[in-house]
Amino acid sequence: FSRKLKVSDMAKVAAISESHFARVFKRETGHSPAEYVNMIRIDKAKKLLRAGRLSVSEIASETGFASPSHFSTAFSRATGVSPAEFREKGM
Repeated sequence: FSRKLKVSDMAKVAAISESHFARVFKRETGHSPAEYVNMIRIDKAKKLLRAGRLSVSEIASETGFASPSHFSTAFSRATGVSPAEFREKGM
């Protein structure tokens, strides 16, 4: 999940159309493919933040976000705190 994933690539692997893949995925998981991937990336980021070995910029790159600011925005939206606050509070 550290690289960019496209619905078209996932649908190809499943050998079905993009629209059908997206519908089935949402029905089975309750989330769109993009939401699901984002949740996995955020969960990995939480683990990396707790470990304390990597900078926020390194974690952004490691978890597949386009930039540290994109990562911070997505993380804050998902958790209610910034990556730095998450790390500081030992969440």
